[in-house]
Amino acid sequence: MTCARDYHIEGGVLTVKSALDYAFSRGFREACRALLNSDERDIAIDLVGHTYITSIYLGMLMDAGKRAQELGKNLVVRASSGLVRFFDAVDLGCFVRIEIVGPDGARPDGRAGKP
Repeated sequence: MTCARDYHIEGGVLTVKSALDYAFSRGFREACRALLNSDERDIAIDLVGHTYITSIYLGMLMDAGKRAQELGKNLVVRASSGLVRFFDAVDLGCFVRIEIVGPDGARPDGRAGKP
């Protein structure tokens, strides 16, 4: 388990606590690196509590998706429907699997928890 003030990694899931603004971009890059270097094969970046993301983070999510593929890992980005609409507009799904999660933590398939 890796914890920092701005994020938490446990069981292959990176949960971002900080706002996704310029100030946290270095921390997010470090968190993604730690997630990718974990022993877990199935990993996730949980952005469910966020409604806004800048282009800096889009690039880092694309990079994380490509790196996960190189490492033979399965990466999913969990996000609210608002962010997913944005991800669809910029074709982020070409780089990483995206999963819509509701505000209560439920997935469209009715399950909760890890991917």
